[in-house]
Amino acid sequence: MGIGTKEIHVDSLIQVLSIALFCVICYGHNTFIPLLNKNAGSFDFLTSTIKYQYTLTSPTASLTIGDSEFLKNVEAITGTHNLVINDPNDGSVYAYGLDNINTYYRRFFAPQNNDTSDLIRTRLADISFDDQVKDAVKSMNAKYVLVLDYDFNGESGTKYFDFYERDDWKGIHNINENTPGFELVLTEGSRRLYRITALD
Repeated sequence: MGIGTKEIHVDSLIQVLSIALFCVICYGHNTFIPLLNKNAGSFDFLTSTIKYQYTLTSPTASLTIGDSEFLKNVEAITGTHNLVINDPNDGSVYAYGLDNINTYYRRFFAPQNNDTSDLIRTRLADISFDDQVKDAVKSMNAKYVLVLDYDFNGESGTKYFDFYERDDWKGIHNINENTPGFELVLTEGSRRLYRITALD
């Protein structure tokens, strides 16, 4: 009886020490620094990074207040069923979730090994003379193209993540109001909505 009780106590002690060790590893390095009057540690860094990146008023916000207001006007034109081609990295990744806009790209990363996606991302602007692109857009039944950052110049310190490569999305960003096969239907600042006319 005494041996069994000792084994139970040892097991309980191991569990308590394991929990204590876990807490020290996870939270122990998050300490208050009186001279700086703030907490320092990985959780505090993560919290401040998230606040900085996702606050609508932040200069690096993925989606700004202006973008959000523009998306409401976009939805009034496109409705919720027409497919809208977009570069999700410019903030339009949130257009489906926030405004129910039927965007083609709803994640930051483009699908891998997807020929249709590759054509759209890299050659969409060529739709007026590229039959492969035209067929891809027709098969998708896409009607619009949304660009939330037309004037982006590729510099760091913007809303785009460090891994972003503009050339991967040049088919979308090479479109302007003079590109054959597209009609500019809504513009505000650096934001654009085009209707795809190449299939009319």
